[in-house]
Amino acid sequence: MEESERQELIGFYHDVFVSAVESGAFEDIEEIWTELAKLEPDNIASFLAMAKELESRRRSRLAGTLLLWLAKLCKETNDNDGRVAALTEAARLMPREEKLKEEMADYYRELYADHPLAEQAIKKSGLLRPMSIAETAPKVDMFLKFREGDIVNHPAGWGMGRVASIDLDNEAVMVDFETRKNHPVSLDMAGRILELLSPDGFMAQKFADPDSLEERARSDPSGLVRLVLADLGGKASLKNVKTRLTDGIVPPPEWTRWWASAKKAALKDPYLMVSGGASAILELRDEPVSHQDEVLEKIAAAGTVEEKVALVDEYKANLKSADRTRDGLGKIARALLKAIETSKNAPAIVLVALALDDLKAMCSDLDVEGPELQALLKPASAINIADRMAKAPYKRRALLRFKELHPGKWAEVFSRIFFEAGSDLWDLAAKELLDARKHAQVSEAFDEVVAGSDEHPEVYLWLCRAALMGKYPAVLGEHNKINLVERLFALISVLSRAEAGESKTAAAAARKKLLAKGRDTIAGSGFQHIQRIVEDSSQDEARRIYNAANICRGLTDTARDKIAAIIIAEHPALAPAPAAEGIEDNVIYTTPEGLRRKQAEFDRVMNEEIPENQKALGLAISFGDLSENAEYAAAREQQGILMRKAERIEKELAQAKMIDPAEVRDDVVCIGTSIEIRDTRKKKIERYTILGPWDSDAEKGVVSYLAPLAAAFVGKAAGEKTVLEFAEHKPEYELISIKKAI
Repeated sequence: MEESERQELIGFYHDVFVSAVESGAFEDIEEIWTELAKLEPDNIASFLAMAKELESRRRSRLAGTLLLWLAKLCKETNDNDGRVAALTEAARLMPREEKLKEEMADYYRELYADHPLAEQAIKKSGLLRPMSIAETAPKVDMFLKFREGDIVNHPAGWGMGRVASIDLDNEAVMVDFETRKNHPVSLDMAGRILELLSPDGFMAQKFADPDSLEERARSDPSGLVRLVLADLGGKASLKNVKTRLTDGIVPPPEWTRWWASAKKAALKDPYLMVSGGASAILELRDEPVSHQDEVLEKIAAAGTVEEKVALVDEYKANLKSADRTRDGLGKIARALLKAIETSKNAPAIVLVALALDDLKAMCSDLDVEGPELQALLKPASAINIADRMAKAPYKRRALLRFKELHPGKWAEVFSRIFFEAGSDLWDLAAKELLDARKHAQVSEAFDEVVAGSDEHPEVYLWLCRAALMGKYPAVLGEHNKINLVERLFALISVLSRAEAGESKTAAAAARKKLLAKGRDTIAGSGFQHIQRIVEDSSQDEARRIYNAANICRGLTDTARDKIAAIIIAEHPALAPAPAAEGIEDNVIYTTPEGLRRKQAEFDRVMNEEIPENQKALGLAISFGDLSENAEYAAAREQQGILMRKAERIEKELAQAKMIDPAEVRDDVVCIGTSIEIRDTRKKKIERYTILGPWDSDAEKGVVSYLAPLAAAFVGKAAGEKTVLEFAEHKPEYELISIKKAI
């Protein structure tokens, strides 16, 4: 019979059924039902709907009888789902029908054929006794849900356990939980609170035989991942998989190394799909897909050329030599070329050309021609194109390719990189120029950076760090390190305005990052760079560093104290006078407002800056190849800066002590007083308020009691004179007046 003819007959008999019901010709229903069962025996929903219609016409017994007949037909055709649906609805319509009870009992005997308690459960339930099937059938399922040896889980607290025995007489199951042996649970309660675990599932195997899973983690990591995913519904985040596996199978400290190996196996597993980077999603496949086909699918689905090339990079990193075939790599290459066939995006075109170079290096006879770069990477555009590329390794390779293409012009272009490109290209420019003995061009560029440190702050910070670390001595040796450090302190003061202003603009945010880099340049390697400079300096040079540090508003008190300690240890004559009586060591005096500002700074670091850095770090990790990942290196550097900053502020907050107005005096200078002083030579009067370091405001004349200027007057009375030894010309000042400031 043709399908169209069959569908026409089905429609005809449904119309006849409706007509028979409406006209009351119920004697025709059985024949109509039988014909429809021949035409569409698997359309159980249709038969259930017809039974409902018969029930609405007070023909429940007829509907139940027809459903019982349908259940027997489903049994013959091995349609178990249809059989259950028909029997369940028939039981509702004819709850005490004997034939139906026997049919239900047969169904349960077949369903639980391997259950040792099946027959006992059928009798115990009362299914064959003159009771309602609706009451007795659910009991059979309840009695037979568990069997001896089953592994169960109690999510609310008892944990995993194994069924020890089943007592049908008392309707209870005995479970050996880890902390409750032979614990009785009613079968009714057990069905509601215990999860029955598949014996082949991850959680069940972890409970029954964890050693086998540990061995599988070593020998078949992708198979173990598949097992976990099956327990998690076939799809899960890497975070969820990690949570399962580090709970007893893979030791947490070994996770990163284990996943690095397991990921390679997972990427090649035809039944696994891995997408994303640090926040990867893992999914079981219904049908196997080769690793190469999967990569081609991902390349086609990726939105940008950068994403496509990143997928190819990951594919290359996990590809064995034997798999580097001309046909396979050719498909990958052509997929990349297709992505730029109509593109005018220069960085994307260069990126694909470089990626194709890698593929050709893996297979010398690869017959794919990449885009021509001679006309694209021109002297006027090369830096801009490279700088707009996303990943640092490709940026550097683009410039090296430009160098090959333009041997007579590259040096001039490379000397502009310090001013026209990002920090991830500066080391490359310096190295290539110096290797080619282009010292004059490097020196000229570095001189311009030093002279315009405010105009090129990020380059200057990079240059200072290089100088402090002893890099590029052939050209940086010409610059006096004392001068560089003084300029560095001055630049940090300029950048600190971003902190004071608390501006939310992008420019302020950029200055804050530069400020953090500047501070880290000073404090790097435990201030060892400053230590070496001070050791090689004269007393006058050390005083210059000391003074520059003391007036640098962007330095933390901890950093300023550390620098002072280094200088005084090498040049004791520069030590300031002892602290005035009443000022405790290891205490930071502050006003309530100063404390609030410092606490707000700590909260901002912990709740905004560190989470933002973690996101940036996760994104950088997702790019892969951490050995040449500038984004990762920058994020890790920033992570170190922020962690040290948070640790420092937390320590400082623990040392905080409020300035007590009751203890502020007006007969001698102390914390909390305002003073007027006069330069005895210039006769100029200056006014200052001495508070804590968190209250300092140079524009308002508020200075920290830790600052050399304040320390020179603390403890002195009006009329006394003092020489400011820390200042370059050592001026003499007279204390004119003192009054309480708080």
